[in-house]
Order: sequence, then structure tokens, then C-alpha cells
Amino acid sequence: MKYILILFVLVSWNAEAVDFRDYINKMKKEVNRILGKEPKEIEITMPEIPEVKMEATSTKVYEKKGKLYEQGVEFNKLSNEEKRKYNLAFLRELYPAVRGAEAKESELIVNLNVLEQGGSRESVYRSLVLDQTYASLESYQDIPEPELLDFAVSYGEKYLALRFNKDDIQKLNLFSIKRIIVEKSLEVMDEFPKDGEDLYRWYAILSEDLSENYAKVWKTSVRKKTKAAYHYKWAQSVPFQHIKSEVIVKLHKVMNSF
Repeated sequence: MKYILILFVLVSWNAEAVDFRDYINKMKKEVNRILGKEPKEIEITMPEIPEVKMEATSTKVYEKKGKLYEQGVEFNKLSNEEKRKYNLAFLRELYPAVRGAEAKESELIVNLNVLEQGGSRESVYRSLVLDQTYASLESYQDIPEPELLDFAVSYGEKYLALRFNKDDIQKLNLFSIKRIIVEKSLEVMDEFPKDGEDLYRWYAILSEDLSENYAKVWKTSVRKKTKAAYHYKWAQSVPFQHIKSEVIVKLHKVMNSF
């Protein structure tokens, strides 16, 4: 009788507009509930934010040792053709989020080649915000929205352990503020211990915060998830660069929404 009930639950769901991974997760959760094995919620607490020390002679940023650099086995097992789909999707999303304009086909080809030759998603992003096009965007005289200033100050305190002076950042435009916030975020991410635990927690709480407070920004089911535990598990399963690329895209999209 118990297994008949399970079968009924599985075939009765409407899977429309639900991606396959979400469907599988929902199926497992429902089966566990029926069998009396409902998983307990994971309590996620904010880790201590590490101090970023910029030493001119340090090579720490180039060290690739630790769990964070070894995870993402499932993605790494994909064929080059399958990885290309994900990398191309990332690039198509990155350009409008960062620059406010779609990427040219020539730009997609160049950066896709960078990724397929072993370049990182972070390096592609940095090339965008450090080129002449982005410098021109930063040169525009524009008064940032009050909501953007409030976001920058509160985000800096909670996720970067930095106190931004609102009067100072008010002199910058949207593009400058986005670059600074994301740059500081990537620096903090690099400073977390490479066993990953603190980074997973930081990312999970950030993702929960953004999904709850900026729900209208998100189109994908994964980004809409409002449970920190979900984002914590996701961060454990993907390459470190994918966590960074999510932070990059999410922060740009939120700040664009102001």
C-alpha cells in the first residue's frame, strides 16, 4: 500500500515549467516524507568575514589547492559539447548584466574560446569591467538611486565587513558601484578557507537574502529558491568558478534593478 501511494504521488505531479533537477529533488523529498524520513532542515549561520589583505608580493590568489578547487565532479565529467552549452549561456547572461547590452557574436566566440582553453569565468568578467567600453560607462555623470546606495551600504556591512560612506559612493554612478561591490565580493570569496564550509554558508545566506528581497529579478527556479539550505547544497556540488559566476551575475542584476 505504501508503495502504491508513492507511485500515485509521482505520476500525479504537474512537471510543467519545472526543471528536471527540481523535479527529482521534489520527488525524493515527497518519497522521504511518505516513508517517514523527512530530512531535517540544515541550520545555516553566517561565517566570520575574513579580512582581505592585499600584499603586492603574495601569490596566494594563484594557489589552487583545497576542496573548493576539486569539487564540481559532475560538471567536469561532461563532454566538451555539453560544457559549451553552459559556458555560452553564462556569457549570454553576463554581458547584459554587466554592460546593459547583448554580447556581439565576435565577443561570444572570443570568450567562449578563452573558457574552453582553460580560462576562468572570473577572468572573463574582469576583462569586461577593465576594458575601455566599461570605462566609458563609468564616466557617465549620473546620480545613483537611493535604493542602490542603501543596498551598497548594507551589503558592504553584512557580506564584506566594510563600511561604505554613503556620501562617497553617491559620487559614483551605477557602473562604478557595481564594479566595486563585485570586486570586493570576489576578494572576500578568495580569502575564505579552501575547505569550502565558510564560503558555502556565506553564499547560501546571500542567495536566500537576494531571492527573498528581490524576487521579481529572478527568472530561473534555482535563483528563486528562498531556502539557504538549498543554495548551500548547490554550492557544494559545482565548481568554485560557478559559485563566483553566480555571485557576479546576481549582484549585477540586483543593482541593475534599482
